[in-house]
Amino acid sequence: MNEIEIQRKLSLWLKNHFKNSDLLIDKEVRLKLGSETGQFRVDLIAVQSKSNVLHAFEIKSRINPSSINSTIWQIDSLYGNYKWLVVPEKFTSIEILNRIKEKGFGLLVFSSSERNFKIRVQPRYIDGNFMKYYPTVKEKWNNNRNLWQ
Repeated sequence: MNEIEIQRKLSLWLKNHFKNSDLLIDKEVRLKLGSETGQFRVDLIAVQSKSNVLHAFEIKSRINPSSINSTIWQIDSLYGNYKWLVVPEKFTSIEILNRIKEKGFGLLVFSSSERNFKIRVQPRYIDGNFMKYYPTVKEKWNNNRNLWQ
């Protein structure tokens, strides 16, 4: 599966996983830092529930121990209450698991044959309101919130 297909399938899985929450999912979201919208983008953002909990996902269609440092840097650069790495199950290793756990990120794996996602590592919660970094998501969330109430 390529990353676009993974985004689509992950969006469907998240809707089912968070079925008792209000949920907004957006793809390819650009960060706004200060007055500038940065070139850095987040693969997938999910805003959950009425408490504005923001999940930020970095999706990799493949990963190996030699590229884990750059992947960790990318996830570290995300803004969100929960930070996730999404990779195919066959590409997980002990080194990758240990680094993810050490940083407090979540690890979501998928099987191409089953086309299903599994949480391998739960992320640590990071306190804060990160919506200000994603103005387009904030606007969509506020517009949808009016519909949910």
